[in-house]
Amino acid sequence: MNRIKELRKAKGLSQTQLAELLFEKQTTISNWEKGVSEPDISSLIKLSKELDTTIDYLVCNNTDDLIIINRKEFDDLRKARDAINKADLAYAAEQREKLKKNGQK
Repeated sequence: MNRIKELRKAKGLSQTQLAELLFEKQTTISNWEKGVSEPDISSLIKLSKELDTTIDYLVCNNTDDLIIINRKEFDDLRKARDAINKADLAYAAEQREKLKKNGQK
């Protein structure tokens, strides 16, 4: 989990500062960075938020297929996906109504 160290340093945080943000002990952060132990899922979620990254990036060993985006880009993509889904549902409902009007199921 040396990506934690890399991202922590890039944000200018000490182990102690990151530990305080995550409500963890400094030794826990140190152990994660040295690979002595690994963060649980709730800690990974907090780490991803505090370090502006994804859980995939924190745990993935192979970055060949990994696309790195920041949280705003992620939120924008989610909104776009939701809008497309909403439009698809509206279109499907329209088509169902047209079929009903024409006496088809």
